[in-house]
Amino acid sequence: MAGAKLPTPEETAWQLAHPEDSLTRSLIAASFICASLATIFVALRIWSKRLLHGRFRLEVADWLCVAAWVLFIPLEVAQYLATQYGLGRHVVFVTNPRKLQILLLISVNCYAVVLALLKLSVLSLYRTLFKQAVWFYRTTWAVCFVVVSLGVWVVLASDLQCVPIKATWDPFVQATCINYGLSGLLAYIVNIVTDLVILSMPVPLVLNLNVSLQRKRLLIFTFAMGGSACIASLIQLKYITNLGSTADPSWDHAPIGIVSSVEIMVGFLAVSTATYRPIYQYLVKGQKGSTGSARSRETDHAAVDDSPYKAPTKSSHSPHVTVENRLLTENSSNPTQVPHRGITVTDRIELVRHVNRSGSWVRLIDPHDDPVRADG
Repeated sequence: MAGAKLPTPEETAWQLAHPEDSLTRSLIAASFICASLATIFVALRIWSKRLLHGRFRLEVADWLCVAAWVLFIPLEVAQYLATQYGLGRHVVFVTNPRKLQILLLISVNCYAVVLALLKLSVLSLYRTLFKQAVWFYRTTWAVCFVVVSLGVWVVLASDLQCVPIKATWDPFVQATCINYGLSGLLAYIVNIVTDLVILSMPVPLVLNLNVSLQRKRLLIFTFAMGGSACIASLIQLKYITNLGSTADPSWDHAPIGIVSSVEIMVGFLAVSTATYRPIYQYLVKGQKGSTGSARSRETDHAAVDDSPYKAPTKSSHSPHVTVENRLLTENSSNPTQVPHRGITVTDRIELVRHVNRSGSWVRLIDPHDDPVRADG
């Protein structure tokens, strides 16, 4: 796409002899199907969070996924509109090169940002699940920097591939252009490498979890689902080298558009699959998340509740803190003590403090709760 080129007389004659060649329907079908499936995947993710917390509550990783979806829809709309001007047909049948190129630039920009947001969503999820592993937490930030840099690189390379940009659709304009094909190839290689790094990052931590081997395998499989998007990236390498060097861009770039739509759609599924456990529990086991604040404090993925990387909570007020739970019956004003030790999450929780006086633990009375005893 960098620097429009005129087809040779032989190429023009061959294209005119094949007016039936068209990938337009495939492009439209890919745009519609992938956009619809991505919408379903994101909607299921939001529903899962609603079941988990009992109310509408999204974490940072969820918002990043939603933002990616918001930009994915314009990408598919731009790709559909591009088919109206000749995308998916030979260049001699292009009706408006300027509008076609502008729509392709919009698609590429959205594609780069959507991919970056999906990767950032996964990394944000990693930071939530394994934040107590300091080295891992810092590594996620380093990978975030690479992901953002890659997105900026693709956007700038696309928008500044020729100066002036008019040269991308007008072959008679004098312009300075970069080797857009080489830039695209390098970007895709970095994209694949970052995908592989992100996929492999949680494996050592998952293997150290205090869970069964079967559960570890399930977790690794869930995280590894993102590798399916790498397959689409590898397929695109076959076509990416033609960027900027083809005399039939409207035809040669059509497969890239189709594979890109599939890649992003699979990416939405990969980053959302791990959040679907509450839906499984609701549909299969009939379990629903509670509406209390205690339930809201749970992480997105109960599968890693046993993680040894969760730090124990400590009290800075006294050497001994006890949480007493009292359950109130419907027709009784006398609370009943829960008959077991430890911390239990219920509808009513009372936090009290004890101090050690002469070898015995004595409860401290809060003057706001019992002013008479406090005065005494």
